[in-house]
Amino acid sequence: MDAKMIQEKLRAATIAKIRNYPCNNIRASEIGHPCERYIVLSITNWEDKKPIEPDLQNIFDLGNAIEAEVIRRVKEAGFEVLTAKKNFKIEKPLITGREDIMLQGPDNGELFPCEIKGLSPMAFDKLNSVDDMLRSPSYYIRKYPAQLQIYEYN
Repeated sequence: MDAKMIQEKLRAATIAKIRNYPCNNIRASEIGHPCERYIVLSITNWEDKKPIEPDLQNIFDLGNAIEAEVIRRVKEAGFEVLTAKKNFKIEKPLITGREDIMLQGPDNGELFPCEIKGLSPMAFDKLNSVDDMLRSPSYYIRKYPAQLQIYEYN
C-alpha cells in the first residue's frame, strides 16, 4: 500500500457518492441563483446536468461535518436549537426547502430559521450586511439572502 493507492481509493469512494437527483420544482437553496435559465434547466433537464467534481463533493462533505460542530457550539453558547429538519413546500410557485436549524428566541419562544454556511475567512470578513452578500463576486453568496427570505416567508 502506498500514498497513491490510498488517494485513488479515497477518490473512488467520493465519486461513488456523486448523483444528480430529479428536480421538479424550485429549491430554496437555488432561488437566488443569478441565472433564471439555470433554474429552469435544473428542473426541465436535470438529467443532463454535469455531475459535480469530486473536490466539490469533498467540500460539501466537510460542510456537513462542520454543521454538526456549529450546532454543538451554538447549543454550548446557551441557545435553544431545534435540529429536526422540517421540509416545507410553497405552492405558487412550487418551492421546496429545509432550513438547517431553528433557533428559539429566549423571550417569547419565537423560532428563527438559520442556515449554516462554511466560508473562507477572506469571504466571511467581507460580509457585514445583506447588501454585502448581494454584491458578492461569488454567485453562491449572492443566493443566501433569497434562501433565508424563503425560510422566513414559509
